Amino acid sequence: MAADEHPKSARVDEIGEAILDYLAENPGSSDTIEGIVEWWLMEHHIRQETARVQRAVDRLVESGLLDARRSPDGRCHYSRPSDVAEHGDEANPQSNRERSDG
Repeated sequence: MAADEHPKSARVDEIGEAILDYLAENPGSSDTIEGIVEWWLMEHHIRQETARVQRAVDRLVESGLLDARRSPDGRCHYSRPSDVAEHGDEANPQSNRERSDG
């Protein structure tokens, strides 16, 4: 296996890309290693995770397992559908499957 094919090498490349992305968006930035980890990379990670969470939430809403309600400020608030809240996990086939598997 070549060095550039190694999973650790791929992770280093991913971190390098995140650093360069941050600097492209914030060209005047400079920081210590600790600051890069805490601020630059954490910001990148949060953006990635936010996008993943949004996709998961969208799927749950589409499948009826989550309700979405838009507030006056334009943001969406999510909650259990009222039929799940009234009937417990019986309305959630995923939960029933997990309970029977365990």
